[in-house]
Amino acid sequence: MITAIKSSDMLIEGVLDHGLTFIGDYLERILHHSVLIADHHGRIYFPEKKSPALIDSMFVNIPTAMQKNEYFHSEEDKLLYYRIAVNGKSAYVIIKNFQGHGLSQLLAILKDSRLAIKCYFSKMNHGSALFKKKLTEYLFTSNRANLMDILQLSDIELDIARPCFFLLLETEAQAATEDLELISFYGHEYWLRNNLKSISLYHKHQLAFIIPANSSRADQEIDLAAFKNTLEKRFHISTVLGAGGIYPLIDMEKSLSEARIAIIINDLMGNSSLINRFSELGIYQAIFSQDIEQITEYCKQRLGRLIEHDNKNDGELLPTLRRLLDTCVNIKATADSLIIHVNTLYYRMNRIEQILEIDLAKMATRVELYTAIKVWDTLQILNRNEQVWSKDQNFDMALQA
Repeated sequence: MITAIKSSDMLIEGVLDHGLTFIGDYLERILHHSVLIADHHGRIYFPEKKSPALIDSMFVNIPTAMQKNEYFHSEEDKLLYYRIAVNGKSAYVIIKNFQGHGLSQLLAILKDSRLAIKCYFSKMNHGSALFKKKLTEYLFTSNRANLMDILQLSDIELDIARPCFFLLLETEAQAATEDLELISFYGHEYWLRNNLKSISLYHKHQLAFIIPANSSRADQEIDLAAFKNTLEKRFHISTVLGAGGIYPLIDMEKSLSEARIAIIINDLMGNSSLINRFSELGIYQAIFSQDIEQITEYCKQRLGRLIEHDNKNDGELLPTLRRLLDTCVNIKATADSLIIHVNTLYYRMNRIEQILEIDLAKMATRVELYTAIKVWDTLQILNRNEQVWSKDQNFDMALQA
């Protein structure tokens, strides 16, 4: 007969003093079975695994039957799963090589251990969850809290001067929050295997990783393709990845903006690349490295009068110019795509030349306008999604000033 040898209070005190190993070792001794303790994702916390070769070996599959039941015995696998509710989620104790004998006594032992395990996961999750929640709100919403205050919420000491860069992955479709949380955690473990302690976040359809930079070219030296492919293969998703430049942790928002811009610019240009580095954007890197006021002025000087004309007259000259340049000034292709007569296109081209005082026959003019339009479109996308790095700046108002 199995008999508990420690009270619930003693188990809680032991977990607080010595961690989850205390309760795990206790259960293995008294039950005479190997034990796993995992979180709601199936991530194994006991026994602690020191950098296993495969990340998947750190996880155990949780049967769907455990979503509603307190326990479940898999006779085929000889495993007993015991669920513990923790702050709206669950933790699991898994008893290995269990034949089904002495179930009631075993469940009684697990119930006595429940509070200690719940205490461990509650304490572990509270600080980390609050830190990530506040940091996500700061980076992905209009929340303008003090970043220093947010960084102090981390359960590990963060060096605000430590160089780092942002990786942003946009998933193909809106994924469930629990799926994104698991992918984010898995990605964090991936970087740990590469000796990089990242900060992993997720928001809507985006995954974000703040990666410490061990060299001035870390954003270019790290194998981003391997990371992207690992997540896609493991979770059956499609992603587009953007990498920002290297900045001190306190200025991480700049790197996030650059990662966003890298994704947007390549999409606007019709590039098929699914890995986009800000450092490889060429002229656009130089432009978007300037202050937002300078970038806005750049667009204003080259496109301002045309945008103002369209706004006042409900015109279509900017979309026409955009399409014309995207087709390398192919008249027929442009007219067909806009569903207008060629003569109408010629009329619009003449109006564009008059308003901007330019000659579209000149290659230098075409290149300059093409670049300005891509910059303008990028700003509009950032502004529309409330993802500008100067969030009190309205680009439409700035352009009309």
